[in-house]
Amino acid sequence: MRKSLLFAALSALALQASALEVTTTAGHLNEAVADRTATALSVSGTLDARDFKFIVDSLPQLTTLDLSGVQIEAYTDTEGQLLSSVVTYAAQALPHSALMGTGVSTVVLPDGLTAIGQAAFAGCTQLTSIALPESVTAIGDYAFSHTGLTEVALAPHVAAIGQGAFSRCAQLTSATIHSATIGADAFRMDTALANVALGDEVTHIGDGAFGGCTSLQAIGLGSAPSINAIGREAFAGSGLQQIALGSMTRLTSIGDWAFAGTALQEVAIPETVTHLGEGAFYYTRQLTQASMPAVSKVGDFTFAGNTSATFGELLAEGTERIGAYAFYADSAATHFVLPSSVTFIGTRAMAGMTGLEQLDVLGDVALLGDSVWAGVDQPAVRLDTRRDNDVSDLFAEAEQWKDFYILHDYLLGDANNDTRINVRDITTTVDYILDRQPAVFVFHAADVQTDQLINVRDVTGMTDIILDEDYSIIRAVHGHGAASGMPATSDRLVLPELSMGAGAATVEVLLENARPYNALQFDVVLPEGYRVTRCSALGRLSNHLTAMRQHDGMQRIVAYSVDNAEIAPGTDAVVSLTIEPDGGATTGSYIALNNIIFADLESDYAGTDYVTTFDSVTGVNDLAAQAACKVAGGVGVITIASTAQADAQVVAINGTQRLHHIAAGTTSIAASPGVYVVIVGGKSHKVVVK
Repeated sequence: MRKSLLFAALSALALQASALEVTTTAGHLNEAVADRTATALSVSGTLDARDFKFIVDSLPQLTTLDLSGVQIEAYTDTEGQLLSSVVTYAAQALPHSALMGTGVSTVVLPDGLTAIGQAAFAGCTQLTSIALPESVTAIGDYAFSHTGLTEVALAPHVAAIGQGAFSRCAQLTSATIHSATIGADAFRMDTALANVALGDEVTHIGDGAFGGCTSLQAIGLGSAPSINAIGREAFAGSGLQQIALGSMTRLTSIGDWAFAGTALQEVAIPETVTHLGEGAFYYTRQLTQASMPAVSKVGDFTFAGNTSATFGELLAEGTERIGAYAFYADSAATHFVLPSSVTFIGTRAMAGMTGLEQLDVLGDVALLGDSVWAGVDQPAVRLDTRRDNDVSDLFAEAEQWKDFYILHDYLLGDANNDTRINVRDITTTVDYILDRQPAVFVFHAADVQTDQLINVRDVTGMTDIILDEDYSIIRAVHGHGAASGMPATSDRLVLPELSMGAGAATVEVLLENARPYNALQFDVVLPEGYRVTRCSALGRLSNHLTAMRQHDGMQRIVAYSVDNAEIAPGTDAVVSLTIEPDGGATTGSYIALNNIIFADLESDYAGTDYVTTFDSVTGVNDLAAQAACKVAGGVGVITIASTAQADAQVVAINGTQRLHHIAAGTTSIAASPGVYVVIVGGKSHKVVVK
């Protein structure tokens, strides 16, 4: 017991002996400190850089240093005895490397101190806190790098933080900063730093300032941030999830790789930004939404690797160039808009955008680097120029663009994309419904009900379009090679001899076909005063539905099957028509079948127009037996040779009529190529004009 008390007493005496208080003049501290084992030192008087070198080199056990009574004088090291790279040491500034690598844990700095020199406390791992006098305006490069500081609070009087000033401080958890300038790498690799608050005084965040701060999830900002520049790699590799860029209304520049590899979820770049560096948001994999103003160029790799971002209308009008790999591997984006101002897209800028479904290109065909769309399933991506077909055609001819599913203006109902709507579109649609995979099928054009489904409602809607000719333009998928004209066939619809009385008459339409079909349509053109009141399927069409609609002086008839049943070859009647006077005066004695179309599952075919005349009492007239006049068709003219003055009614195959007063002799009437019925002298004449 007595030995223990003696040991404690000796320890206390030793501790007292190691705590020194000295007064000295600059350059003479080594003379004032006799005990080189001191753990605590309080100095008054003046010091310069030579005295701090003495402390580092000669007081290895020093842990506490009180400089509150010290004035630091300038020193010029002309002989390079301290640091070969430094010659001049300023007054009232803690010198370069002043306490670097020492074991100090407590330091009291003097009032009037204006700056912390470069690497002044670097490597002081036992230093956990320090109070900076209000006179300090600058912290030098690496001043507190690799120290044991746990928190930093820098008031506005500290205007500048040097490069790496607080870097690699493994214990640092929070920082409050009101300094105007945060130097490059100022807090780099502070892996425990979780809380950062930036005051409104901060104007510049330097290159790599918070790079590698993996615990940092959010940045606290004041009510009116003044930040105008975020440097290269400023937050690269950090754990940053949130930063209110949108509130930085003075921000003009975001440096290269500034937020690369962070966990940002949303980004709203303010309109004030004019420079967005390359790789600024490189592989920010949690990023889902972003907005940005127009910049002259989206830099290389800017948004590359963002596998969660949807983007859409990210690029603003005024953006001119998209750098290489700018959106590389952004697989979550389904819709992307290229503004009209974009003139160049760099190498592999959009490569790996495997989720892309819609690409809106508002400008002209832009110049492209190599393999811009590598990995993109271009035929499955709709490209919409939002302009006329001429512009779409330019993209369809351009390298790296032509493989997209280019949108054009299409007719709603034109299911087989041949630029016309008829029963062939019905058979194609029925084929699709029955899962028979027609060779050409345009889903959007066939979706007449615009409900994203194809079913019998679309077939009936298509029938209405055909009957009414009520066409509308839609923006739909490019068909890749639409057909030009319908092939002609010698198969035909014909009318037997008939006579018309004062009441209704039944007319049977015969189908003379050598090949099978699945559907047909035709127009019935009657003289003024007659109309078709009923249409019924017969014989080989008994398994088909018929629909009829009056339109522009004629009746259009469509016959189709909901299961594309076949109309076998034959020569018998397939349609029964009931024709009645409509109560008005009748003019002319003819029936014409035109716009005859036959359709199978592969194509549609144009049949030959058919015209027959009738007499209201005796039946069919012999066109060759004309006592009063003769009518003939020629090239561009109809010639009428009459023995007396007469009125000639010329009826085109589409039902339009013109009345001509002819004199005795030969009269020529100009006419476009086609089939006409000429009614003169009570007789009807069928002629063909070439």
